[in-house]
Amino acid sequence: MISDSFQYRAVLSSHGSSNVRPMQKKRSAQKRQATLSALAQLQREKRTITKGAVARQAGVSLVFLRSYPDLVQAIEEAARTREATASPTSPGSFARDQVIAALRRRLGDMKQQLAAKDRELRGKQREIDRLYGKLAAASPLTDAELRRTLTDALDRLAQCEMNTSRDELGGGPGALSEVCSLQARHDRGEIRES
Repeated sequence: MISDSFQYRAVLSSHGSSNVRPMQKKRSAQKRQATLSALAQLQREKRTITKGAVARQAGVSLVFLRSYPDLVQAIEEAARTREATASPTSPGSFARDQVIAALRRRLGDMKQQLAAKDRELRGKQREIDRLYGKLAAASPLTDAELRRTLTDALDRLAQCEMNTSRDELGGGPGALSEVCSLQARHDRGEIRES
């Protein structure tokens, strides 16, 4: 099997090295022309101009571009020109950008406040859980009995509020709570019926 480099050398020797040089120069000139045409087309189309974009458009490699500093310079100059013509901002867009920046700062502040409130809420929930645990541990009642007692007390309170009206008592707004308080004290056994 004959290697590729050997075949290439054989082609060189059969054609003579004098024919290879002009062909390489011709291909190189064609690639340079394709590069300049691609640059001009990107400028006409007002597209982003980069070395990669020009190389893709021209069908050449970045290595080829880097080997010709004049092409790289032309591409960089065209890119700077494009940025200079595309970036003059109108007063409206500058103001809009400032508003957006201010809103982003405000959003960041609000996120921090929300995180702080969330931490505070979690702390309070832990404290409630801890206190409920202490209450349940100190009580001779079981958890189910505590829940049932709480539910009963809330039901009595609701019933007391529904059954009592201010007109029947002839008192002001505090009369209702006083009757409910008396009912609760009676239920706890603090007041005996005579």
